[in-house]
Amino acid sequence: MQAKQKEKGWKVLWIWVIAVFVLLIVAWTWLIKTANLNAPTPVPLEHNLGSK
Repeated sequence: MQAKQKEKGWKVLWIWVIAVFVLLIVAWTWLIKTANLNAPTPVPLEHNLGSK
C-alpha cells in the first residue's frame, strides 16, 4: 500500500516539475518578445578610423 502511495507521490512531483519548467519557458518567451517590441531605436555611430 505504501509503495503505491510513494509511486503516486513521485508522479505528482514530476507533473509539478514539468509544469514549472513550462511556465518558466513561457515567461522567458513573453519577456524576450516584449523586450524586442519595445527595443530602443538604434543610433548610428560615426567611426573616425584614420584620425588620432
